Amino acid sequence: MKTDISILKMVITLLLLSVAVAEEWRISITAVDTYGIGADHTI
Repeated sequence: MKTDISILKMVITLLLLSVAVAEEWRISITAVDTYGIGADHTI
């Protein structure tokens, strides 16, 4: 029983991390699209 809970927690944590990473990538890609070559272009 205890093992199942820890596995479940690990799976949930991994899912949340995947969502967070996907969100970061989406923001980065949007920034690149908007500024051409990314944030460096605005300097």
